[in-house]
Amino acid sequence: VINDSLRYFEEQGYQKLLAKMVEMAAPKPEPVEADEGKPKSQVAEPKVEYISTRKIRVSFDKAWLAEEADVDEYLQQLREALLREIKAGKRIQI
Repeated sequence: VINDSLRYFEEQGYQKLLAKMVEMAAPKPEPVEADEGKPKSQVAEPKVEYISTRKIRVSFDKAWLAEEADVDEYLQQLREALLREIKAGKRIQI
C-alpha cells in the first residue's frame, strides 16, 4: 500500500499539487464593467496541465542504445516528443 501511495504521488499527485499551487498564486482578474453597468465578458485562461516525463512516449525503433549514434538519435526523438507536449500547452515535470 505504501508503494502504491508513493507511486500515485509521483505520477499524479505531484502534478495536481503543482497545478493547484499555480492556480492559487495567480492573481484573479477583477471584472471590468462595460457600458450600462453590465459586466464585460472575460476570456478564461487555459488550465495548465502538468505531466511526468514517464508519461511521454518516445518513438524509437531500437530496444537499447549500443553506440553513440543511437544515443544521438534517441535524444533527438526525445527532444521532439518533449516539444510536442510543450506546444500542446503542457508543462513537464522532470
